[in-house]
Amino acid sequence: MKKIISFIVCLFVATNLFAFSMKQSKGKLSKVEPLYITRGDGSVSPDGNEKIDVNALLFYFEISPKSKKSEQFTLDELRDVLINGKSYAQITKDTFGFDLEPKTILVDSNGISELEENPPITPKNTKDGIIMKTMIVGSELPESGEVEVKLNLGWDNKTEPFTFKFNLSDLKTNK
Repeated sequence: MKKIISFIVCLFVATNLFAFSMKQSKGKLSKVEPLYITRGDGSVSPDGNEKIDVNALLFYFEISPKSKKSEQFTLDELRDVLINGKSYAQITKDTFGFDLEPKTILVDSNGISELEENPPITPKNTKDGIIMKTMIVGSELPESGEVEVKLNLGWDNKTEPFTFKFNLSDLKTNK
């Protein structure tokens, strides 16, 4: 049976802004724009006692409906990314012997101040946009490598895929 570990992120110190432009992607139901991507180091306590050192990727996306008639946001949670074509979640499980759960928070674009930190982002659609913040914690990230982020989201119980790619070396290190 797959062992799922809940964890507490104890420390998230080194952060990096993306230093490249990622264009908005438009589907039939939604517009999705990556607003901010960062990577960092920290520690987690999967058993509540011993801390382990981890790396993390933190994403902020703004999602807006294309139709004014759309009412309910629909989402398959972002739980993994591919790094050089390999599952980061599987690499992490192979390294630590257990899963680390991602964390996703959704807020209205005009409610960005509700987040516990003040990310350097400016929402573009404060009328009906949604900010999705996802942190994926795992084993050591390579200095470079292609990251593929696959989102599946939409409105009113209909979803569509969105894919974004970038290289880890494009993230500036502020250690």
